[in-house]
Amino acid sequence: MGRREQCNFSEQRKHQRSFVVFFVVRHSVAHSATSPPGVNAFKNTPTDIDHHSFFSTLGFDILVQEARRAPEQELAAGSAPLLPPDLSDLRSLYSLIQATGRTTVLEFGCGWSSLVMAASLASLNSQIGDLANVRRSNLFQYHSVDNMEQYIEIARAKIPQRLKEFVQFHYSPVQITVWNGRYASEYRELPLLNPDLIYLDAPDPMQVAGVIIGWSTRHKDIMPMACDILKFEHFLIPKTVIVVDGRAANVRFLKYNFQRNWHYEHCPERDQHFFVLEEPPLGKYSLY
Repeated sequence: MGRREQCNFSEQRKHQRSFVVFFVVRHSVAHSATSPPGVNAFKNTPTDIDHHSFFSTLGFDILVQEARRAPEQELAAGSAPLLPPDLSDLRSLYSLIQATGRTTVLEFGCGWSSLVMAASLASLNSQIGDLANVRRSNLFQYHSVDNMEQYIEIARAKIPQRLKEFVQFHYSPVQITVWNGRYASEYRELPLLNPDLIYLDAPDPMQVAGVIIGWSTRHKDIMPMACDILKFEHFLIPKTVIVVDGRAANVRFLKYNFQRNWHYEHCPERDQHFFVLEEPPLGKYSLY
């Protein structure tokens, strides 16, 4: 990509980032990464979207088929069963990456989201290509960290050959810890990268190892309470987006402990929570 194209891309991102929160909360429509939409484009989007046609067009008929099946049995004692894909949630993730030009995704957990977000990153890579004069490594990469090896293998098997170069799965045990004087869960090992989109959908509290003075999360009344993002919050670049699938108590824990200027919204229809790091760019090499 030449210097002029790079400058144009940066200008487009300046316009797009203003619509990040409005987009992810209200609609699940994919837009071209090279044509930043205006507010009216989002407002005029119909709400009765045909998700089946959308994913079939992308070549993911398996998503449509799997969305109709019943949940499967749990893989491990106390673990959540394998759920069919939620097409509305998945389309919102795909479209968020497209509309806001995300370059590096870190998911806590894995599943159908691994396939969909990798496909969206691959699409952006084909549209944009190499980003010169931008201080970003791990371009157009999806990374997942999970403590359930069975789930990792199932998610890995769903990735077609054409997308494998965009995907990396990481296994890590998860344990109970103390964060700022409060109990929480943490992964023992995280992949070394600086994501601009984080998707929090794990761990299952029933699978968190360890006990601290009699306390653990392995109880049906104990909610998920992950603290991993808080540990590297100050390394995240401005305009980083965090999406949390449900986990309302964990979202409140993050809100109470974040130290930077995060804008928060909740989409009750999909029970998705969104944080956007609203800070000015760090310098001339910043992407956003």
